[in-house]
Amino acid sequence: MGSKVDTATLALIILIAMWFVVFPILIVHWTFVGIYSASYDIIKAQSWINRATTTTDILEQNNYLENALEEIKHRSGNPAWYFPTPITDFDKIKTNINENIQKNIEVSKVNATDYAYQRLVENNLRTYPELINNLESSKSWLTTWTPINIEIIIAWIGITIFLALIFLATT
Repeated sequence: MGSKVDTATLALIILIAMWFVVFPILIVHWTFVGIYSASYDIIKAQSWINRATTTTDILEQNNYLENALEEIKHRSGNPAWYFPTPITDFDKIKTNINENIQKNIEVSKVNATDYAYQRLVENNLRTYPELINNLESSKSWLTTWTPINIEIIIAWIGITIFLALIFLATT
């Protein structure tokens, strides 16, 4: 009978340690190290595109877009492993950025007061937030909804249920 109480106590101690010591440490580590190391280049690309929205000079916008493209140049494919969509595909995002750069180069030859120039600036200011959102969607698939994260969550819940059953069966 004494060993049952010891087993129950041990299971309870492990449960408490898992949820109140190990789990918070893992969350803090993943939040401050894992997410940023997995997506720092995407965050920088988003900030470059965001800077492009602050100017009406399309050549300056091009500089910012080229910097954004440089940040994500090594990314390719679609990180969305479950229901992949075009908005999360890095190759399509890079193509969209390149298309904006090419349009900016073509229209930069006209006067800044021309309708075509003003219309392009207006279109760019609508397009850039879309690019930022697409990068954000891609980033979430790289940091949150990865197969390994889902497996860890399932394992964590399974271990918790197993230890709870041991505790309940031995008390």
